[in-house]
Amino acid sequence: MKRIISSAVALVAFCVAFAPVQASANSSHRWGGAYIGLHGGFAFTDLDWGLTYPYGAPPPSTTLDVSNGVGGVHAGIQRQFGTWVAGIEVAYTSGPGTQTEERVNLWAPNVGSLSADIGPILTVSGRLGYDFGGLLAYVKAGYATADISLKANDGVPPNYGFDVSDRAHGFIVGAGGEIELGKNIFFGLEYNYISLKHDFTTPVVVLSSGAPLGPTSTSNVDTDIHSFLARLTYKFSN
Repeated sequence: MKRIISSAVALVAFCVAFAPVQASANSSHRWGGAYIGLHGGFAFTDLDWGLTYPYGAPPPSTTLDVSNGVGGVHAGIQRQFGTWVAGIEVAYTSGPGTQTEERVNLWAPNVGSLSADIGPILTVSGRLGYDFGGLLAYVKAGYATADISLKANDGVPPNYGFDVSDRAHGFIVGAGGEIELGKNIFFGLEYNYISLKHDFTTPVVVLSSGAPLGPTSTSNVDTDIHSFLARLTYKFSN
């Protein structure tokens, strides 16, 4: 949590440092209106996977680090109240991808594998910003959801395990800043922290056919995603 707070504070401080020293009480900048844009950057992910498996001796908890470039689209609407700006935004961002841990004991020592994939992330968040005389610094918070897929393979023919996918839910908090590049064109930097949690219960099957063996496996997934994004936004005239 300290890393989340410090990253958000550092980004806002960076944005404010490049704003004019004196914020205008009657800013001529108009941030209100509907907008749409593109964003891209990098995401760092810690996926903690608590596993109960009926065979072998797998670790009770596994941490997978999934880090990758991400990109997506965003759209929203906001209203300006003097130097304050409030609004709501929807964003769709590609997932960080897949990470695999090898040499796991699922049936026999050191031959199995566990794999997790985080799919595209959908967020709906409220934003509250302040106009520092030409730079909008803001914070945001809201709802986040993504598809998470888990796969276990014991590595012993005919290869038992499971392959399950479901939607995980959680929240997003973040902070950022925007400046105007030209008429209705805005550039911004943004940091986001996303937390997703989900419990999976699935039968152990023959992976090639899907035939169940009978016993079930349970997985508890706790995912933390840190993303650093650059944003290019077009605001419709209001």
